[in-house]
Parts: sequence; structure tokens; C-alpha cells
Amino acid sequence: SILEVGGTSPTLVFEDADLDVFIPSARTGSYWNAGQFCSGMYRVIVHENRYEELLDRAVELARSIELGPGMESGAFRPFMGPLDSEAQLDLVLGRVTDSVRAGAKCLSGGVRAGRSGSFMEPTVLKDVEPAMRVAQEEVFGPVMAVMKFRTEDEAYEIANGARHSGMTCAIFTKDVNQMMRAAHAVRAGHIMANSTSLGGAEIPFGGSGRAGYGLLKGREALLGYVQTKNVLLKF
Repeated sequence: SILEVGGTSPTLVFEDADLDVFIPSARTGSYWNAGQFCSGMYRVIVHENRYEELLDRAVELARSIELGPGMESGAFRPFMGPLDSEAQLDLVLGRVTDSVRAGAKCLSGGVRAGRSGSFMEPTVLKDVEPAMRVAQEEVFGPVMAVMKFRTEDEAYEIANGARHSGMTCAIFTKDVNQMMRAAHAVRAGHIMANSTSLGGAEIPFGGSGRAGYGLLKGREALLGYVQTKNVLLKF
């Protein structure tokens, strides 16, 4: 059986990360499909020495995104479309509002877009704490909640601290040893280095913990359709 629950997948940005690589990944990870997908980049956990720089770049990205119906999108003019419904928009706005009341700061977006339909402005939040709703619940909307860390252990504690933090984890670093340490330390079913969209039909995809059960794609997924038959012989 397969159960995909989604989750609050963490993104770790270490001190040596290339933000020119991170930002295009964030365009997809945080804002593709208006953030409505199981492995959205909702929680970005960044080293304190790169925190302000990443926030500046993230705000620039969010403000550059055009809103519009997907059917009007063309090869040279990508849009971010609406949320699925007014109910979903209200749910996402509620999570953002509650987090701002708890001390987070909204640097961009955080409100309904000024047009008809269930559109929301691409959102960037700073000063997010692990206990806030945007860091504990699957946002399922165009929201990037940015937290900072000082030590590796603190980064892993935050990454693993959300209730449903077991689907994916994107790790941005130039150091392969750092990457492997993080991959072993973070609880997630799918680990990606310097990207949010690595993988193909041959690679199993699935979460861990409360983020899901079972696997999609790959040889392992086919085993779910296999019936084991034991034949025990004694002559």
C-alpha cells in the first residue's frame, strides 16, 4: 500500500552555498503551482552568515513573479496561477497571519492578490521560529518561511522538528562531505543536492514518518504489486 501525506519538507542552505543556484530552485520549490505540491520548499533553514543575503534575493524573486491564469502562460511569460479554492487561500493566509502574530515578519506578499480569483501574492517570511504554524504545518501555498541556524546540529534539529518533515530535503552546499553528513542526519525519504527537482522514473520516491508510507516509481514501487508465495518442502 502507498500513502502520500505530504509534509513540511526542509531546505538546508549552508554557509558555502551558491545562491545563484538556490534562487532558480526556489522559484520552482516555493512558487510552482502556487506552492501546492507535496514537497514544496516551505521551510528554508539557512546559516546565519547567509541569512540576510538570502532574504534579499528571495524577496527580489517573489516580487518578480507575475500572477495570472495558467492557460495564459506561454513559453516566454510564465505566470503563477491561483490557489485551488477560496477555502485553501483562507487556510494559507491564516497560517501566515498566525505566524506574523507570533513574531514572524512578512517581507513580501502575505496577502490576497488584488485581482479576481483565489490568487495570493508570493510570500517571504523572516524571523520564523520552529514552533510557528508555517514551520509546523504543510503550508500548501506560495510561502517561503526562512529560519536561521548557527551549528550543524541546530540545522538538523530544526529540519527534523516539524511533525511531517519526512518527505524530501534539498541541501545547498559546495562541500560533498557536508552534503553527505546532512543526508544522513535529516529524516527524509528523498534527499537532493543543490536542486529541488532531481529524480526520474527509475528512482523510488516516498516519505518517512508521518510524511507518507510506501514508494512511487522505481523497482521498489513494483514490489507493492507482487504477491509472495511460500512453498515449503520436506521429503
